[in-house]
Amino acid sequence: MIYVILVVFILAFACYFSITRSFISPFSLLLIAFIMSLSIIVSNMENWQVEMNPRFPIYIFTAITAFAIGCMMANVISDRSVIHSGSRGVLKTNGGERLGYSKFIFFLAPAVCTVLFVFMSIDLGHSGGSGNTIFRSIYEASYENSSNFLLHQLREIVVAIAEISIMKIFVYKYENKIRIPKGLLIPSMCFAVCTLFSTDRNIFLRFIIFALCIWIFFKMSSGERSVQSTNRQILKRTVLILVIAVGLFYLLGKTKSYTSNLERTIGIYGGSGLYNFNLCLEQLENADLQYGKETFSQLIRTLQVFGIDLWDELSNRAGLGMVVFRSPNGYVYASNVYSALTPYVIDFGLIGNIIFPLVLGFFFRKIYISALRKGSLYSWGIYAMLVYAIVYFPIAEQFFMRFHLGLVYEIGWFSIIYFLVFGGKKVKVKIG
Repeated sequence: MIYVILVVFILAFACYFSITRSFISPFSLLLIAFIMSLSIIVSNMENWQVEMNPRFPIYIFTAITAFAIGCMMANVISDRSVIHSGSRGVLKTNGGERLGYSKFIFFLAPAVCTVLFVFMSIDLGHSGGSGNTIFRSIYEASYENSSNFLLHQLREIVVAIAEISIMKIFVYKYENKIRIPKGLLIPSMCFAVCTLFSTDRNIFLRFIIFALCIWIFFKMSSGERSVQSTNRQILKRTVLILVIAVGLFYLLGKTKSYTSNLERTIGIYGGSGLYNFNLCLEQLENADLQYGKETFSQLIRTLQVFGIDLWDELSNRAGLGMVVFRSPNGYVYASNVYSALTPYVIDFGLIGNIIFPLVLGFFFRKIYISALRKGSLYSWGIYAMLVYAIVYFPIAEQFFMRFHLGLVYEIGWFSIIYFLVFGGKKVKVKIG
């Protein structure tokens, strides 16, 4: 059954891509994410002793269909001229770029990074450095101080500056067509340093997704080549970048003394979320519905900070926890991540499996079309910043679960730094 599901997804992507010719449209990204996750499950058939719950195909095909309907609803109320977004474009910008602010912001990155490192060193000293390595000790100190407001804001500033610098690099390359100043690489280097002592490797993956999306926007809008030639180049370079990113992701885990090998890291991180959802379906069918406590748990906690209590107690994930078992070949499966479908089903059953993907499809397709129609760097950046929720969909819920102050800070710092650097700069893209 799992092979049939994988083939259906591959055929669906081939048909959809032949129409849209866009790798970063929301539905394309969702299909790619499911294909990758299902491929990992297939490659671990023996290690995981894979068995499909009969309800599994129903739930995932229902969710995919609902997401597609949401995208179509967005198409109906949007400008038809930008629906087929893979068409060749012509890049031309206008508006004022604030060069003084631009230089100041980019050279601010190492200063902020230094302050962040000093604070982390102080926290490391207070924690006693109990880890096996210096990076493990920093990891533990960072985890203990994850709620520190100042440290959190410093990290968000470094990430935002790095994102804006990436956009600036592509402006130089594809619009100005001049040599990229070396100073623009400084924020990315600072981001790399911050990633080493971050408690969350997802920050690194989200940055890679952001950079890839921005690059593809510029590449498709540059009009340098035909659509087919551009897409082939995008595919080749994206595969190479993803291979490098996976290797760096693995090495980041090693700096924190994680013991999993590369194959296990890819398998558990990329495929176990969807497989755990399959394993827990029987349990979810018999559990009491939580009516939003799980999907909106972070929003509920945020409101509680302001004294607003919507529920006395939150969901306990219907009793779900770490899934651990040993296969006959000796492989030990251990994972506590669940696909984005899991909280939807915990809260509203099959109905939640329809409603939430439909909302996601409509939301992301709408902002994607808006980004193409407006043609502004800012709208491209917002889409690229948020779209990781679709890429993560088979792994974990990253949209409704991030309805908290952290998302506000993330968008806020990005917006502030963007307008300081670019001002009112627009990118006009003529769709051919």
